[in-house]
Order: sequence, then C-alpha cells, then structure tokens
Amino acid sequence: MSTEPFAAFELAELRLVYRALHAHILEHPALIDSSFLFALQKFLQARATGEGVELADHAAWDAWLSA
Repeated sequence: MSTEPFAAFELAELRLVYRALHAHILEHPALIDSSFLFALQKFLQARATGEGVELADHAAWDAWLSA
C-alpha cells in the first residue's frame, strides 16, 4: 500500500490518529493486521527518520509522535 495519500494531511493530525489507534490496539486486535495502520506507521516512521529520530529508541519515537 502506498503511503502517498497521507501526504495530503497535516502531520499533527496523522500523529494524533496514530496515537489514538495504537492506544486501543489491544481492544481491537484487527488493527494489528490493518493495512491502514501499517501504511500510516510506515509514513510516520519515514518522516521521523527524515527528522533524525532513531526509531530503535522507543522514547525518541514516542516523543516525536507526541510533538
């Protein structure tokens, strides 16, 4: 799935949607295999990496998502 459609949205909104979905992933197990959530995560991770965030550092990734 292409992540290009996400480029049309504000980064702050995408971060909010991702955090909201991820916070409830255990309540909705179907999200784990969701192509939408995977594509959103891939898009956000690419943006974070582009801004110098080390994705292996969970605290840095979390701080970037919350910015």
